Amino acid sequence: MESNLNTNAIAFIGLCNEYCVEVENARESERGEFIDHILRLLPRIYIAHPTLRPRAADMRSHISKTFLKKTIMKPSGATWRS
Repeated sequence: MESNLNTNAIAFIGLCNEYCVEVENARESERGEFIDHILRLLPRIYIAHPTLRPRAADMRSHISKTFLKKTIMKPSGATWRS
């Protein structure tokens, strides 16, 4: 199976997983230890996230196609005639 995830996406998912594990285990952690881990993870998650956004040109193309399908095409797939 071929993956569409790039290295940045995999790193972001890993960081998010670490965050979830920390939050799930918060009751068992000492307060200071939990805060240290979260303060280490949150900036890294924030920095990693913008690299995952699709390019603006790709989004315009997707939005245009979606808009055209929903507004100009009939449910049967035939186009409206003017």
